[in-house]
Amino acid sequence: MNKISIPKIDFPMGPFPFPLCFDMTMAQFLSVKGIDFRSCFSGCYAVEFHPEEKQIDRVLVFPGFDRKKYEDCGIKAIEHQVPDHKQFLAYLKEQIASGLPVAVHFDGYYCPWDWNLYRKGHNRHIVLVSGVSRFGRRVKVCDLLFHQHQRTVRTSRLLKACSFYFSIEVQGDSKNWRNDDVICCLTKAYKALSGFLACAKINPGLLALESNDVVSTKLFCALQQGRISHHFYSLYLRYLFELRNETTAKYLYEQLSQAQYAWGDCLFYILRSKEAGNYSAQEMIRYLGALVDRYRVLLEQREAEK
Repeated sequence: MNKISIPKIDFPMGPFPFPLCFDMTMAQFLSVKGIDFRSCFSGCYAVEFHPEEKQIDRVLVFPGFDRKKYEDCGIKAIEHQVPDHKQFLAYLKEQIASGLPVAVHFDGYYCPWDWNLYRKGHNRHIVLVSGVSRFGRRVKVCDLLFHQHQRTVRTSRLLKACSFYFSIEVQGDSKNWRNDDVICCLTKAYKALSGFLACAKINPGLLALESNDVVSTKLFCALQQGRISHHFYSLYLRYLFELRNETTAKYLYEQLSQAQYAWGDCLFYILRSKEAGNYSAQEMIRYLGALVDRYRVLLEQREAEK
């Protein structure tokens, strides 16, 4: 079998795990290129506050949450629909032969190690194809989310499970990627969150839950994006002090661990109160206030230590 050696990646999930298989697959792909995936997360603390908007997903925006964080680093991941199976298999062989693994869709309905969805439901799960057998009957798959490394899978199973794939291009030198001042990033995030909190106090209706499916509400999704962006930026800070020995990054990484729990408190309040039938926008404001205070105190402490 022609296969590529894929380094094993430690992708810390934090105290509140989340299934972002795309980012895990990108981490493995970048490792083949000799790039530490954490270096892509420098823009994850960008927070935008747009008080002129009416819906929360437009009032509070985390632009570094999704693929934009990679695009800002010159990494393009372009989604393509799978052509006929013969043509797609030829593409996989060509890419593997050139030393490049391929990020592909592996629908959980066909995935034997996805115990939640196997033969039950469909999703857009992403894995990395790292090898193809000589006659194309088997492939090697890396699925970091489910701790499967170089797992052998029948090609017929993969082709059934795959409706799209990504072509990934890395442009430029990773050493020249953006490296904004970390205190400046944190200050901007604090100001945006403070503005949002002040807006919510004036207009509590902004925090209304528009659906019985709490996880899909705009408020929950926005705060979930904030929590995940926070976690990604924490990984970037760890990258800075581990590889560059930046003391400010180390200090912030250690202090921001408590803010992770404040994000979690906001989300857990929504889940608990909705189930109990006693959700209150005013109580939500209290949790958001505690979150904002975490950043205020951290910045004040840092300023006092100068």
